[in-house]
Amino acid sequence: MTEQVYWIWLSEVLGSANKHANLLMEHCADASAIYEMDREALQSAVPSLSETVLDALCDKELKTACEIEAYCVRHGIGLLSWDNPMFPQRLRRIRSAPVLLYYKGMLPHFDAQLCIGMVGTRQFTEYGGSMAYRFGYELAKCGAVVVSGMARGIDTASHTGALDAGGHTVAVLGCGLDVVYPRENGKLMDEIAKNGTLITEYPPGSQPERHHFPSRNRIISGLCQGVCVVEASLQSGSLITADWAQRQGRDLYVLPGNVGRHGFEGSNRLIKEGAVMVTSAADVLAVYEPLYADTVSRRNLSAPDAYDHYQQALPGRADAAADKQKKKKQKKSGLMRLASKLKPAERTASAPTQEDTASLPVLADAEEQAIYDLLRTPMSADELAAKSGLEIRRVITLCTMLEINGYIQSAAGGTYMRTEKTDE
Repeated sequence: MTEQVYWIWLSEVLGSANKHANLLMEHCADASAIYEMDREALQSAVPSLSETVLDALCDKELKTACEIEAYCVRHGIGLLSWDNPMFPQRLRRIRSAPVLLYYKGMLPHFDAQLCIGMVGTRQFTEYGGSMAYRFGYELAKCGAVVVSGMARGIDTASHTGALDAGGHTVAVLGCGLDVVYPRENGKLMDEIAKNGTLITEYPPGSQPERHHFPSRNRIISGLCQGVCVVEASLQSGSLITADWAQRQGRDLYVLPGNVGRHGFEGSNRLIKEGAVMVTSAADVLAVYEPLYADTVSRRNLSAPDAYDHYQQALPGRADAAADKQKKKKQKKSGLMRLASKLKPAERTASAPTQEDTASLPVLADAEEQAIYDLLRTPMSADELAAKSGLEIRRVITLCTMLEINGYIQSAAGGTYMRTEKTDE
């Protein structure tokens, strides 16, 4: 039995963001030794352990851990355990620290390099997206490691900027490394695996459950000396990362936005509450350059290709996104014109009605599409299971994924309904 198996076992029995992890590691940073301890020994070593945690630690079954290790070996997934010298010291000191991380790519030397977190909303403005790209590009160009969560929106723009600069970026996932989420970021995920680092506390096969992301955010901030919020509404999950950063004693930087603009209400509130306002990557770099003189230099901002590349790269992506949106609108408009020309009976038989055009998003997963199509009116998970023929647990998972992706939302009485905006 390898030592890694015991770390996998410990990570699995503790689960994500377990507040007892630090206490156990303070007593014994050796997973195999913890495995050998019986209930009495565990209670004696850490009296504050809850009954639930004690029960879990007394489950000595290693089959699942062995299977996870074998899968990781077959698929080139690295394991970074608490006792590894490369395990980040900053991460060891956070509340509810992970005891094991799974990774792909090349690990940066977290303790010796400047790491800056970049977070923001998924539903970003053109300004927010361009600034996220620019900050990511310039921070990486000057030697910082850009850390984000690979979500659509600000995260994606930040990672892309760092990669285009030829720098290092770390994506902290809320799922297993064998799960592509969001689906449109498959290519980005491959690029980060080749030129940066993919990292997660969740084992292979773990789906992007909704509750994973707040836990994931503590790792984004925990890896970094500072976190920069690019664009955040009052409901943005990036405010959770900002809260973690402040509780962990990290520096918090915020890019200001238009007063009264929904997408920047959260950002501007953070500034009012004491976060440091920044308007350029140079503002952030100036704080740390003296501490990392060997690896960080603002002089790279004047490199001939920096701003030219930035100006050329992002507009192309913006144009592509605009073309995609234009095609969707043209398709919807054409369907509506066709429907208006047909008689009522013909509309029912051969053309979508105005109600049906709400189903225009074509989802990659057939089961998600089926659930989405059923939600012409609000329905509960039980009703959806009955109509779709799927198991209730599967329906709940599909609804969670659709809600995370912004296609549906929770409604009154435990029901689900489509969101008004489905083209994002």
